[in-house]
Amino acid sequence: MSESNISVGDAPQVWPRRHSILSYRYRDAANYKAHGAVLLSGQATGDHHRRLRDSLIDGEYFVPERVGILSLREQLYGGTGAEATRDDHLLHELVDLRSATRHEIASMTPVAELEEFVMRFEGKKGDGTGWWDDAGYGSLEVFVP
Repeated sequence: MSESNISVGDAPQVWPRRHSILSYRYRDAANYKAHGAVLLSGQATGDHHRRLRDSLIDGEYFVPERVGILSLREQLYGGTGAEATRDDHLLHELVDLRSATRHEIASMTPVAELEEFVMRFEGKKGDGTGWWDDAGYGSLEVFVP
């Protein structure tokens, strides 16, 4: 893997040149949205895209906590102290897997190696129940009346 020097603040950092961004979104039932992204070490390929999509519920949805990334649900409340509503659920959407920009590489910390991260998703593959098994999630809903 090629390396290049990238300045971060006053200290130059040596980073692998190839990183990827996985962007994802939370959309509640009222269509309010929160967006997020994680930096991954490694260059995304068409095979990574295919394997990710094949591992998702209906080719689109996943539970981020089950693959070690943050849920975006709380972003909708903006620190207001509001709690879950009937519009909330656990599913997030995969938006994109693409090459990271130099700015993203310099400003974000990789959460995992790309191949290992894709394998986390593949571990949930099947009929979709792998996204719920032994996670304490009994249903798609988080609201408890």
